[in-house]
This record gives sequence, structure tokens and C-alpha cells, in this order.
Amino acid sequence: AALGDIIVVETNGPLLTVERRQEDRQLGSVTALVIRYSFFERQLYQVSVGTLNGAELERLVFARYGQPTTSLSGYHFWDIGRGDEATLVTFVREDDLAVMIRASMSLLEVVDVWERSQEEAEARSAW
Repeated sequence: AALGDIIVVETNGPLLTVERRQEDRQLGSVTALVIRYSFFERQLYQVSVGTLNGAELERLVFARYGQPTTSLSGYHFWDIGRGDEATLVTFVREDDLAVMIRASMSLLEVVDVWERSQEEAEARSAW
């Protein structure tokens, strides 16, 4: 489904993920394959960027954010800011394919609680 200049990728209750139709996908020296914006109750909580130029996106992410707060099994995480401004940046790369996700920590927690409540409701209705 398309709404004006956006394409709806996924909806689930208050969750909405979209892509912009005519977006400039050039991010410095990296061309993104996809840039997705995720909203919870109409508030932007996450931006995801995927590319086939993984080495260059990795270079840019590390240049921007420095050493990760945590690295685990090829995933790198940066905890940035505090309070309502707290942001989680996640980066993962496998060969040429790479994904970077920048998310609001406070809204990510709200989304997580909502998703768990949905799973619990589904589990209860299954029995």
C-alpha cells in the first residue's frame, strides 16, 4: 500500500514500518538498498539502513560512533545519550551485506512491552 510519498512495508496494531518512495539513498560513500522508518503510535522509534557495501558502512558507523559499547557474535551495539534522548545503535555485517539500526531506547522498551503483551494474549487464546 502507498500513502503519498511513502510505501507501507508492515503494519501491526500501533506499529507501522514505511519506506520513502523517492528517497536519496546515498549516505556519504554508501548507497543504501533500503531505508526503513518504524513508528509506534505515530512516533518514530527506529530507522534501519541496509546496504551491499558493508565494509564502507561499517567504516562510517565506527567513524561516527567510535568503539561499540558491546560486541557479540558479529553484532555491535552503541548506547548513546541519556533519558528520553537515549539511543541504541546496532550494526551487523555478513560479507557485503550490512544493516545499521538506530532506535530510541525509551520507545524501544514500550514497543517490547507491547509485543510481549500481544504474544501472551496469543498464547492464552491458543489454549
